[in-house]
Amino acid sequence: MNHFLKSLLWFLVLALIAVVAHYFWGQKLCGTCTDRSWGSGDKPTLAAQFSDFAIKDINGKDLFKFPKGFVINSQNGEVEIPDELKGYKDSIFNYLNLNQGQELLITGNYLKAEGETRGLDRAQFLKNVLAMFGVNPDKIIPKAVLSEYSYDQNGKSSQGIGMVFRNISNEQLKVVEDNIADKTLFTKFGTSQFKPDLTMQAYALELINYLVKYPEKNIQITGHTDNVGSEESNLNLGLKRAQTVQKYLISQGIPQDKIQSESNGELEPVADNATEEGREQNRRITIKVK
Repeated sequence: MNHFLKSLLWFLVLALIAVVAHYFWGQKLCGTCTDRSWGSGDKPTLAAQFSDFAIKDINGKDLFKFPKGFVINSQNGEVEIPDELKGYKDSIFNYLNLNQGQELLITGNYLKAEGETRGLDRAQFLKNVLAMFGVNPDKIIPKAVLSEYSYDQNGKSSQGIGMVFRNISNEQLKVVEDNIADKTLFTKFGTSQFKPDLTMQAYALELINYLVKYPEKNIQITGHTDNVGSEESNLNLGLKRAQTVQKYLISQGIPQDKIQSESNGELEPVADNATEEGREQNRRITIKVK
């Protein structure tokens, strides 16, 4: 009997140690991943920051998966992007470049009490982030979706954003192609060591794809400047910038005889040269494909 009691007591001690260890190690590794809280819909929900996220194709297949998802809040249309989503912009950028006939649909969920505008704000917020990164905004479609979900005790939820790659519609394809054929770029073309940004890299790929589809068309690149300096020096500067872009496009595979470059210098301003903001807009490269 004493042997049994000793064994039982030893078992209880080990069980208690296991429970305590599980609790503390679980908190260290998962935070509140097993904690449930009550949201605005009076339903228990996992803490928002511990839900995973996948960017899918139109058939629902996971193309890119991340350990944590975007976090929305109950106060406004801004979206929190956890560190665990690092690389999602690169994934989207590279996928759209490799799949020129695809676009990204971003859905922003909203509760009936919040209104459709809140959902659209969430989707538009992420579209703006991706566009700043270098993804062609014409290939990003924001949409609001009425949904049911709950916020946690901090007014947050990870059930507010969806991302799906799908084929570009004929209507949207026309928008994309029109903007490829009539493009304005504001990259730092004047530097001695030109490094194309992601916007320029993506555009070069789109332009190549466009010329494959329309082989009879040619490219005209025009450099524009502000009015700082003489008219003659600005004509020369605009031409150098246009030729820089021309050389880059040729290096990416566009035939040299398909591209002509010229300069209008300071002669065609689109904004007021009296302000720095206006001068920045005037320092540009225009590309026409016709």
